[in-house]
Formats: sequence, C-alpha cells, structure tokens
Amino acid sequence: MTVSDNTVGRLAEDGELRRTAELAAEKGVLFYVFTPDAIDWEKGRVAGYTYNLRNRRWEEKLFPAPQVLYDMATYPDDPEKRRIAREANRLLRDDWRRQVVNHRRYFGKWQTY
Repeated sequence: MTVSDNTVGRLAEDGELRRTAELAAEKGVLFYVFTPDAIDWEKGRVAGYTYNLRNRRWEEKLFPAPQVLYDMATYPDDPEKRRIAREANRLLRDDWRRQVVNHRRYFGKWQTY
C-alpha cells in the first residue's frame, strides 16, 4: 500500500492500518506500506514498514515490489511530492502482473464530503 510521508510519521497511532495488517496476517498475506519515493526500480524492491504482531509495532524492512497495489499516497499540499507519487504509481500500474485495487481516482475525499 502506498502511503504519504504523513501517514508513515504516524503509523504507531493509526489503528486502521494496524488492523488491516492484523487481518492480512490472519489470511497469510504480506502487508506493508511504503512511500512512492522508497521504490528501488532497478532492484524491484521497496523500503517500507510492516506491523510486527509479536512486538506490536511497525518495523522498517526491504520488500519485493508489491503484487497488489492500493494507493493512498496523496500529497495535496506538496506539488513536487504529488508529481513523484503520480509518476511512481503510473509505473507501478503499467506492470500487467500487478493487481491494482483502486485503479481510478474520480474525486478526492473533500469533493466527496
């Protein structure tokens, strides 16, 4: 799951992501979050965070490029980071072997509200 820098900064307090990680573990799914700028395109891996159920905390590790992508990395207040995120997500989505969960963005949460 791609997330923003702000989300990474508050992983310890984010109960929703923790619960998602716990549910994924119950199903035997490797769940991790990463920012779009943490992708090593040449090596096909990302630096991200996974929730350690034993220690009850998030740990930073290297992971393979994701097989399934859920994009939550938005940067409404930072045009440069938004550009990097869009380009990274375009490249991730272009790989036909990758399943993209939210493949289209029609409008943002504030437009929905």
